[in-house]
Amino acid sequence: MKPLVFSILFIFLPMIGNPHRMLHPGPWILTLAIWAILITHPPLPTIKEIIHNQSDCLSAIYILIALGITTLSAILEFTYRSITTPSPWSITCISGIALMGGAIFLRVWTINILGKFFTSTVNDDGSPWELIEEGPYHFVRHPSYLSILLAFVASFLMLRSTLCIVLTCLLVLPSYLYRIHREELFLQAKLRTKYQIYQQHTWKLIPFLL
Repeated sequence: MKPLVFSILFIFLPMIGNPHRMLHPGPWILTLAIWAILITHPPLPTIKEIIHNQSDCLSAIYILIALGITTLSAILEFTYRSITTPSPWSITCISGIALMGGAIFLRVWTINILGKFFTSTVNDDGSPWELIEEGPYHFVRHPSYLSILLAFVASFLMLRSTLCIVLTCLLVLPSYLYRIHREELFLQAKLRTKYQIYQQHTWKLIPFLL
């Protein structure tokens, strides 16, 4: 139900005023990506639980707001500008589709490796924690968040939305950096020296940059 509601509210309803833009593959690939992300996402806690979660400190809410605003803005810009760009089968659009596939693959790979440790909020359920260094975690400490950033870069390429890339930098990236800050404080407290050593030889989010 969540993927369907999100797709209707943030993609198809905004495009009603210019429906022929739905013939472009970009919105449909974005819809498939949203479904893949939401279907694989752990259940969100209630708003009350998020507010009272001292470890998370509202990072889940900030992320949801940033994702919603950025997705909606990209679709509106694509739908109502005067010309359809990029061309459906241009190198730019095809590159975006390929990158979106890579982003979804990275996310699914990450979830499979983390297993029960993949959660929607920073939360201590009382179970023992262990350090994961397999797969993408050998290089990047937060590959699932990297996959979301890659998905927005892919959306920028598919839809050629300036707003998409600007809001990704202004809203999405800061919201995930805040989540990472909260998450790493939590992991340092749980794993102590082991996690500090792990931090020294891995990138936080973006290889060679951050």
